[in-house]
Amino acid sequence: MPLHLTTWPGAVRAFFAATVVCLVVLVSASAQSPQPPGTPATAPDQAELERRAQELIALRHEHARQGAELRAKDAELQIAETALERAEAIRFALGLSLISLAVALGAIIVLQRYRLRAERLILDETRLARDAAEEADRIKTRFLGVASHDIRAPLGNIVNLTEDLRASPGNTASDERIDLISSEAQRVLCLVEDLLTTAALESGKLELRPAPTDLVEITSAVVDSLRWQASAKRQHLVCTPAVPAIGRLTADAARLYQVVANLVSNAIKFSPTGAMITLSFARTATHLSVSVRDEGPGLSTDDIAKLFRPFDRLGSVATAGESSHGLGLSIAHEIVRLHGGTLKVDSRPGFGATFTAELPVSS
Repeated sequence: MPLHLTTWPGAVRAFFAATVVCLVVLVSASAQSPQPPGTPATAPDQAELERRAQELIALRHEHARQGAELRAKDAELQIAETALERAEAIRFALGLSLISLAVALGAIIVLQRYRLRAERLILDETRLARDAAEEADRIKTRFLGVASHDIRAPLGNIVNLTEDLRASPGNTASDERIDLISSEAQRVLCLVEDLLTTAALESGKLELRPAPTDLVEITSAVVDSLRWQASAKRQHLVCTPAVPAIGRLTADAARLYQVVANLVSNAIKFSPTGAMITLSFARTATHLSVSVRDEGPGLSTDDIAKLFRPFDRLGSVATAGESSHGLGLSIAHEIVRLHGGTLKVDSRPGFGATFTAELPVSS
């Protein structure tokens, strides 16, 4: 089996050392060998020995130089082998990194495709759900419109008939029963009007018909129409005197009547028996406002947050057990907003509430 390069210098040194030792022994033996009697040592023999010794020394130096060269080449070879191993390790690491990167990119692409597919499915389902909800909303709005119109006509006839009975001379019917029929018909008629208005607001088809009108006169008409409702609870409706011409503005009179009626009806509903409900007016150069103050239980922060949302029930309960459909205040808020105004509330639990509808003088 051949020797590795790293073992060459030692073998060479051992070989040449043995050779030198043999030569020295031979020379010494030759020099000490007995000469024949009478034969003197010659000068050429001495010179030859010196020449051979010089050759051996030169050969030894040459072998030493070659050994040094072999060691240097062996060191260079070791460095080259180390560099080759390092390059192999780097190449392996790079290959492994490239494989890992390719796998990661593949996984990202697959996940991205699944994500896009899931998003498309979600968008499709959302679109279908939205279309179904819009269709259901359109059906609901049409149903409310048709039903409300069909109910409003006979209710109006009932109200008119009770008024005729009340005004007819020699009427034998009980006035209390006539008032009960009229009040119940008015209550259902107001609910129908609220349903119609809500349907119009949701569909964006509520049209205002602005014209010169007087908010004070509208408020007085509302007080006259709801006084019987307040009297049933022995409440007092007080409308503060207004400066002449303070209530003039340009607005939809029928819709403003609806706003004030909802505010006053709400105050009557949540104020206790014997309470006082006060209506007042204020005017600036650009705005006119009407305020309705009640003596009810007041409103909590949670109630105020959902006060103007349709169909939301508040924490307060009507003092006489009246029903509440949660539409009146939301309708009033939207009608005032469509006029370019604001509906505000000032209240805290235990201290009643004041609703203020602030309207621009020119809508």
